[in-house]
Amino acid sequence: ERLNDIRRKPGNYTLNGIHDWANRRTADLNGRNDSGNAEPGHPTLSYAGTESEIAKIKQRVIRAAQHFAKYRGTTFQDGRTENEDRTFGKRKSAMADIGTEAEQRKQFITETEHRIAELEQQIEKGRDIDERIQRIKERRTVGRTSPLDRGDTRRTGTERPAYRGTKDAAQRISDLEREIKQREQSREYSSIKERLEASRQSIAEREREAAKRKRHDRGMSR
Repeated sequence: ERLNDIRRKPGNYTLNGIHDWANRRTADLNGRNDSGNAEPGHPTLSYAGTESEIAKIKQRVIRAAQHFAKYRGTTFQDGRTENEDRTFGKRKSAMADIGTEAEQRKQFITETEHRIAELEQQIEKGRDIDERIQRIKERRTVGRTSPLDRGDTRRTGTERPAYRGTKDAAQRISDLEREIKQREQSREYSSIKERLEASRQSIAEREREAAKRKRHDRGMSR
């Protein structure tokens, strides 16, 4: 009896067989028996409109496959996709641009270093000229002139030869002296201003102390 129950079709759960069909296991997928009649308790399935539903499902599958192919990208033989290949191309182009910019900056740095070297040479020449002018001024101040300078000392300013480098150096010295004086004046002004502010604070402190004494004296006199 137990074996017979196991052999019964799914859905027949009785153990004593009272709900078993006489022709069990003979019904087709639509729930009909060999005679074409529906089995008791089994509704007949209907396929009306099923083809249209299947067509809609196919269209959805096709659209999903198209979207998937669009976002996935075309796969090449080496395993890279179209999007990956495009990204690789962009990175390669960016690296080429960086290399070009690096070469340009390297050339600019080289030119800048060359320019700095030239400026350093000019500054060194200017220092030499300044030192020579300073020595000449010192010798003239103490009344000692070299044989080369004696000819120029007897001449007037218009008769002496004009040395462009000497004039430029003298002008720079004059500008520096003027700047030094201006800084000294500014420093003196700042110092005077600080002293005035300190004096004002000291006077205010003394006035406050005097007022405290007066109030204290008045309190004691009362």
